[in-house]
Amino acid sequence: MNNATLAPFVVRWWWVLALGAIIAAGIGFGAAATITKTYEAETQLLVGPLNTTSDLDASGTLARTYAQLAASRPVLKNAIAETRVGLTPGVGLTPEELKDATTIESNEITRILTIRVQDTDPRRAVCLADAIGERVVAMSSERRARASSGLDDFERSTEIAALAPKIQREVLTAAERVFSGSIAGRAHVTDSANVPDKPVKPSVLLIVVLAGLGGLLLAAAIGMLYDAAHEPEPPVAAAPRYAGPAPWAQMDAQYEPPQRDQWGQLVSAPGPERRAGER
Repeated sequence: MNNATLAPFVVRWWWVLALGAIIAAGIGFGAAATITKTYEAETQLLVGPLNTTSDLDASGTLARTYAQLAASRPVLKNAIAETRVGLTPGVGLTPEELKDATTIESNEITRILTIRVQDTDPRRAVCLADAIGERVVAMSSERRARASSGLDDFERSTEIAALAPKIQREVLTAAERVFSGSIAGRAHVTDSANVPDKPVKPSVLLIVVLAGLGGLLLAAAIGMLYDAAHEPEPPVAAAPRYAGPAPWAQMDAQYEPPQRDQWGQLVSAPGPERRAGER
């Protein structure tokens, strides 16, 4: 079907095309309304200091490490245990299911750790995202606590006790910076999750548009099949009527070959008057 035949086809079948698209779009809308809605909650963490220091590279690397730890089974299991939505704790959610519903992204330049959780309950999605973020913050604090645990033993050593008070304070201040760990390891929440008001899945508009296009194509196919089945047969050309012999045939019929005698001499053919007299 080329452009020359497409325009008449659309003019002739426009009501069928429109009806097919509308019916299919309505079916798509009804199907989309029955699909369970999925909501997404997002929590953001900042790894490292707010100001510009020499620890930025280390903070970017730790952000990637925290992203891997946040998706680990112990962290997800802890988030499920701490999640409470009304009186329903986690609703039987397993760490594997939560991992499939969780997206964790880290940016080594901005040091932002983004945690997204999708769930059919918007409030539970918020609680799960915040629980994962809080666990990451707790891990960063535990890291610093473990690093600073050796500071107590260092302060009680006999070598430090033998120093002068002024020198002792200077040494302990320097040791605290070493034993307490770098500030690059700190993580804190910059943006807690909010209850989403719109689902991310399904996309009702996309489903309706695709269903309408499908109905339009189906209606067009039905119209083309109908036209092909009811196409009129081309008229048969009539056979030419017989109009008698051609003029040259009549000339051949009147022609008489010349006569010869027994010796082969040419005898002139009788003229029209002689032939008429002989008759």
